[in-house]
Amino acid sequence: MPVGARFGHTCTPLGDGRVVLFGGATGGGGCFTVLADAHVLDPRTRTWSRMETEGPSPAARLGHASVCVGEGHGQVVVYGGSAGGGMLVPEDMYLLDADDLEGPGWAVVRVEGPTPGARYGHAMVFSEGQMELVVFGGHNGLEALGDLWTLSIRGRPFGPWRWTQVSAANSLAPSPRCYHAAAVCPAGAARGMVVVFGGRRSDGACLNDAWGLEPRSDGSWEWVLAPVGASALPEPRCQHACVFLGEWLLVAGGRGAASSGRDAPLSSALYDTGSGEWVACDLGVHRCWHACWAAEGVVFSHGGFCDGKWSAPGSELELAGVYFEEADVVAGGGQVGSSKRLRRAWPPMCCSEMVREVPTVLLQADAWPPTVLLDAEPPPGRELPELVRLGDLPPL
Repeated sequence: MPVGARFGHTCTPLGDGRVVLFGGATGGGGCFTVLADAHVLDPRTRTWSRMETEGPSPAARLGHASVCVGEGHGQVVVYGGSAGGGMLVPEDMYLLDADDLEGPGWAVVRVEGPTPGARYGHAMVFSEGQMELVVFGGHNGLEALGDLWTLSIRGRPFGPWRWTQVSAANSLAPSPRCYHAAAVCPAGAARGMVVVFGGRRSDGACLNDAWGLEPRSDGSWEWVLAPVGASALPEPRCQHACVFLGEWLLVAGGRGAASSGRDAPLSSALYDTGSGEWVACDLGVHRCWHACWAAEGVVFSHGGFCDGKWSAPGSELELAGVYFEEADVVAGGGQVGSSKRLRRAWPPMCCSEMVREVPTVLLQADAWPPTVLLDAEPPPGRELPELVRLGDLPPL
C-alpha cells in the first residue's frame, strides 16, 4: 500500500531491519493536512504496508521525534510535534510495540514529574549504553529551546518513567535551536556519543556547528564542541537528517537560510569523528524535512520537499550505497605480500569497479575501523567512504 507523499514525518529502523513510518503532513503551498497513520517497510521487498494498530494512538502531527528503544529493539517511542497552524500537540509520550504477536498496539507511557513540555523540531535519540532517551532543543511555539532532558528506561519497559533536566557538567553548551539533527556514534573513539549538527535559531538564522554530548562515568552528560580540522564546514542548514556510517556522520539534505537562498539544494557532507575533518559529497539528496536512515551500508531517504519545490512533497524512496576501501589483506594464514587481495564492500554487494585502488597495507580483516598491522607503504590517512548513487525507486 502506498504511503503517499509527505514531509515532517519520522522513519524509525527496528532491530530486525523493518522501518516504521509515522505521521507527517501532505500538501504544500501553505495548504496541508497533518497525518497520524503508521506504516512499516519490509526490507526484503522494499514495500510499505499500513499498520493496523490497537490502543490509544497519537494525534496527527509533524515535526515530532521518534526512536527505537528496548532490548528487543521493536518498540518505537514518539514524542512532541506540531498539529499544524502553530498549534503544539500534547506532551504525552506514546510507545508502539511492533513485536506484539497479537498485533502492534499503541500505549501511552506513564511519566511522573516534570517533562520537557510540548515542542516540535527537537532531536531525540536513544543511548543504549545509558538506557536513556535524550531530548535536546526544539521550539515551544514562542522561541527556540536549548534545554537538555534525559529519561531512563532501565528496568521499566512501560513506565512509569521520569524525565530529568540535565545541567551540563561544564558551562559549554550549544545555543538554542530547532530543526537540528542528532545521532549516536556506534564506533570509534566517539562511540556512545550523541552528535548534534545544525538547526535554526529563533531569528531564522541557520547553524552549521557540530556538538558532542558525552556520557560520563558518574551518569552525567557533558557537551563538547566537535573539533574542526583544516576542511571547510558544511553550509548552515535546518530540516536536514543525520545518520552514522561507522565513525562517519553523514549530513543529508536540508534547508538553508533565507539570506543564502533557502530554496537552493544543499550538498551532503561527511564528518570524520576520528580526525575532525569535513568532506563534501553529493548523494543527490536535495531535499528537506525528509526522513533518512541507514541499514547495512545503504542510506535510505524518504519524502520531504525536493529541489526547493515547495508546491508538494515527494513520495520517493531513494537509496545510496556506501563503500569503505580496504587494502591487501592476508587471511587464513596467507603469505605477507601475497598477490591475493580481499576487497570488502559495505554493504557486501556488487560493483567491484566502484572500489578505488588503495595502498598495499596489511589489515586486521574484521576490525572496524581497520587496524593497521604492517605497512607495505605509508597509508594516506583514514579512508574516505565512497558514496554511490543507486538510483530512485518508483513511489511505493
